Amino acid sequence: MKQILCYGDSNTWGHNPDCTSLADLRYPYAVRWTSRLEALFGEGCRVLAQGLCGRTISFDDPVDDGKNGLKYYPICLESAMPVELVIFMLGTNDVRPLFHAPAEEIARGMERLGVLTERISRECGQKTPDILIVAPAPVGEQVEEGEFAGIYDRTSAEKSRRLPALYQAAADRHGWGFLNAGDVVGELGRDYVHLSALGHEKLAGAIFEQVKDLTGAAK
Repeated sequence: MKQILCYGDSNTWGHNPDCTSLADLRYPYAVRWTSRLEALFGEGCRVLAQGLCGRTISFDDPVDDGKNGLKYYPICLESAMPVELVIFMLGTNDVRPLFHAPAEEIARGMERLGVLTERISRECGQKTPDILIVAPAPVGEQVEEGEFAGIYDRTSAEKSRRLPALYQAAADRHGWGFLNAGDVVGELGRDYVHLSALGHEKLAGAIFEQVKDLTGAAK
């Protein structure tokens, strides 16, 4: 059975922007894009969803420990081996004003994740998996009016709109796949940060169409 590792943040975890209580903070399993992707592949493929709320690509949160994606990723990858494909969708938390990070620095962190994938695979004697970089849907310009006001601001929206071009350039340099989630998911939820249920469905479909031939595990 082929395995796909999806490494991301709360939009991979399945945060529901329309929740009314902690009980529905997370979308049901079948709604999440990772679960939908697995369903599209069928029995020949297992999708390993490694989403964590607040995860950054490379920054340490001074209050919330364990969110630095680069620090945890080697453990995550080795524990999942062998994998046929790694899908990264990160960067939404990195644009928070807390980190004062230029978009270029965020993109360099994403590139490091891809390079790390190749190095760890070689060192572990594994076939290097295919890599797909997914630029997250940009933070909405109205984010300062939503529940994440004070956590995100207009600079966050501006930086997130710059990430797709920078991610694609990195992917092109290394021969990795690239997808801009902002082109396919439609409007974000009411918090202007997280995908709607329909967005999860659209993202799963777009990723499937791009990678189904790579895995050789489609129905």
